[in-house]
Formats: sequence, structure tokens, C-alpha cells
Amino acid sequence: MPTDENIFFRRKFQEWEKIFPTQDPNLHLFCGSREDYEFSLFQALVRHSGLESSIEELQLEAPEEWTVAEMGSGRLHLDFIQFLARMTNAQSVLEIGTFVGLSAIAIAKALPPLGRVVTIEKFDKYGEIALRNIQRNGLESQISVVVGDALEVLTNGSLDGLFDLIFVDGDKENYLEYVKRGLELLSPNGLIIVDDIFFQGDVFNETPTSAKGAGVKACLEWVSKQEFLDITVVPITNGMLLIRPQTEPKVY
Repeated sequence: MPTDENIFFRRKFQEWEKIFPTQDPNLHLFCGSREDYEFSLFQALVRHSGLESSIEELQLEAPEEWTVAEMGSGRLHLDFIQFLARMTNAQSVLEIGTFVGLSAIAIAKALPPLGRVVTIEKFDKYGEIALRNIQRNGLESQISVVVGDALEVLTNGSLDGLFDLIFVDGDKENYLEYVKRGLELLSPNGLIIVDDIFFQGDVFNETPTSAKGAGVKACLEWVSKQEFLDITVVPITNGMLLIRPQTEPKVY
């Protein structure tokens, strides 16, 4: 007599039905509801990744129109970025899109004592808030906030040296230009992280419904056609694109 588990897997699942831990093939042994599973999954990830402390402990100032939770990255998201920074032995980091400084602070905490983060913020208001948050967390010696249009900053020669890690997370209409310029500013064996690469599903529309979605899709499509790049897409939160120039030809 076939068991319930055998009956469950007798159906032929398509590959796309098993890419997230909350899809049926990956949670069918859990005894609670889907909502319970998602909470249990989050709690387990936080616990096993050593993330018991919360973002709230940073005591970040936020603007009236947005909360840190709405615009900032979550603990698991930031932990993954920190892991990549440590894995690549990053010493110098460039961030495009500061907001209130949360990700810059998290990245700086993953760097060695002499590591530096240069973060570019388009709006004066957010740049000022970010600077206060950075000072509040004692990281002003490691993080420099540049207020201005990122395209201008990236091309006017004001940035000093190359960067081991570049984190792109702002002004999504110009993602492609940021990546192209970022490749010129990337140190050997450096890594580019492009956040929100799914942009709330707009990139999957044949014609994106927003200018931001169109910008993100143009970036993703261009990058995927460049044979000199090693890329992978990680389906974490709103999608994360990882880019590294190849040091040797791919072998399949």
C-alpha cells in the first residue's frame, strides 16, 4: 500500500514548483498551517544564522514618510550581503542608494577595521539622516556619504581607487548604467550585487509597467548576454543579482 508521502510525490512537479521553501513539495511534512510554517522558517533562519539581535537595536532615525522596515533590508537579507563581503575579503565597498544608512552600516560591520564604505545618496534629506545614523553607530570613520546624482559621481572622477564590492540598490531606472560603470570601478576578483532584480514582478512582464521595472529588466537582460561575466540570481526577498567578471573561461 503506498504511503501518503509516496502519493504526494507521485504527481510530477515542474522545476519551478520547487524553487522556494514555502512551496508544497518543500513543506508537506510540516504539521501546521502555511502561515505557521513561514513564521517557523523565519525563526529558524534567524536562530541558526546567529541573528537573534534585531535591526531595531541600531536605533535608526527614519523619515516621516517611510519606515526602516518599509525601505530597508531585513536581517536575513543583510546577513547574506555581509557573508558575501566577508567571503570576498572586501576592503573597499561602493554602495549606490543609501536611504537612511542601514545597509551601509551592516556592510561596514562585516569589513576589517581599515575597511571603508562609500555610499551615494541622491537626496539631501536622506543623506543627512544616514549621516546621523552612521555617527550614532560609531562608524563615521569607515563610511563616507556622498550626496549627489550617482551617474555624475560615478563619472566625474571623484571616487578614489577601485572597489572590491559594489552594492546597487537605488535609482532603478539607471541600473544598467550603474552596472556598466561599476564594472570599470571593480577590483580584480570583485563582486557586484544588484538588489531588487525582480522589482515586484515587473521584470517578468513582456513590457514592464513602470520606468523602474523597465530599468531593472534592461539591466538583467544585458548582463545575461555578456559572455565575460559570471552571474547568478538568488531568489531572496525581491531578487538579488550577483555579477563577477570571469577570470577564466567557463567549463561545462
